[in-house]
Amino acid sequence: YSPDPFERNLRAARDMPNEGALFYGPVQQGNDLWNAAFFCGSCAVIRRAALDEIGGFAVETVTEDAHTAIKMQRRGWKSAFLS
Repeated sequence: YSPDPFERNLRAARDMPNEGALFYGPVQQGNDLWNAAFFCGSCAVIRRAALDEIGGFAVETVTEDAHTAIKMQRRGWKSAFLS
């Protein structure tokens, strides 16, 4: 974990939770309840058949990870968040 510039300049990194802990904790766990969890960046396991069905990773956007997950979910594929 690397503090962002605000956390570093305010010397608040240890006093306040970081956004990563919030997102990869309660937010993604809540998304998982609704089959709305998506992978962010790396460390994802994706069925090849799901990627083939949607034409591969979404390269038309800078948020290819979330966009790819949405495309798969629209086609009926399920997602799961594991921590």
